[in-house]
Amino acid sequence: HRIRTAIVWGLGIIPGALVFLAYNAIRYHTLFATGYSSEVTAFVNPLSIGIPGLLINPYTGLLWFVPMLVVAPIGVWYLWATQRQLVVLALSLISSQVILYASWNAWDGGGVWGPRFLVPIVPFAFILCGGIWIKSPTIATRVTLPIMGISIIINILGCAVNFSIDSNLPYPRVPPIVAHAQIAWQRWSIAPVPTQSCLVQAGWYPSEAPDGYLFQRSGASATISCRTPQFTRITLLLDDRRPTNAPSSAMTLAVNTGAPAPIPPGQLRLVRILAPTTITRIHLHNTPWNPATIGYSERNDDLGPAILAITAKPTLTAVYDASIAPIPHTYKARWAWFYHPTNRHLLDWWGWYVPHTALAPWYAWIWVGFIVCTLTLCGVAVWPRWRARTYRQPT
Repeated sequence: HRIRTAIVWGLGIIPGALVFLAYNAIRYHTLFATGYSSEVTAFVNPLSIGIPGLLINPYTGLLWFVPMLVVAPIGVWYLWATQRQLVVLALSLISSQVILYASWNAWDGGGVWGPRFLVPIVPFAFILCGGIWIKSPTIATRVTLPIMGISIIINILGCAVNFSIDSNLPYPRVPPIVAHAQIAWQRWSIAPVPTQSCLVQAGWYPSEAPDGYLFQRSGASATISCRTPQFTRITLLLDDRRPTNAPSSAMTLAVNTGAPAPIPPGQLRLVRILAPTTITRIHLHNTPWNPATIGYSERNDDLGPAILAITAKPTLTAVYDASIAPIPHTYKARWAWFYHPTNRHLLDWWGWYVPHTALAPWYAWIWVGFIVCTLTLCGVAVWPRWRARTYRQPT
């Protein structure tokens, strides 16, 4: 029986192995080279540095990013009596992965959220954690639930803030979990637009002013939100100077959900708006010009007017920069456009990214698919317990 099982298991490996070998042959012209031959001599890092770094270091340790794993030893203790083979298998898979990458000279995985090399062992570690529920409720099981909640919150932080931003922070580097919490708090603290202030939002490129204050050029469309007393007069100073061979801007402006109104042509334009409500959203639209297309410079962006100043009566207490630059024509692979620290997305997750990509027309269907898949997985998880409870016979 064991021999037959081993043979069947081996047959299951063959298709994947053939694809792997074929890729190597096409990419590297040999079956067994993977492109990492220069790394053969890189496994020289002391385990005394790599293992603590991968597991308990506050910057890179797995236990900080998945605190749930602290109950794994208790789960192992409970499982050992009845599931000894399972425990040995899980611990073997976990230890082999940890020892392998702890000995590599780049064991921390670079600029990432947590120890990326240990992601494959998390499911096996969770199997061991699950052993804590074998026995009837104990103090350990009651403590595990809040630890699980903390783990979920930490990983939400990892999804909500791009992991490449914290290395660009102005203050001294802190553990990534703390840095992400600080960034998320900063974003959400100005998300509602503080009283008596304006917020420069989507559609504005990073500031070109020496002091970083305004002088931000828009794309084809841009948004500004202000929270002021009703009937406040908001004034925008726009610089729409363009090369002679650039198209005219044909600028329009809409307030809240109102219809767009044309703005008279000119180079420096002073636009006054009487705020109809306490929260005023100003939508600016124009025909942009591209410096690279008309031979003006190498910059390959669609540019609109620059905003030089935002003032109001009564006087504003602050103008906040929460700008999100338009997608450039030549953004790098792997979503490098989104990694730019000046792009202050409220949440760095796929639900926000999709409307700003070529997948925007299918946005609603993508959401439907996501919800259906989530509900299906929840149903698969709950169904066995529900069925067992429904058909349970009285003793």
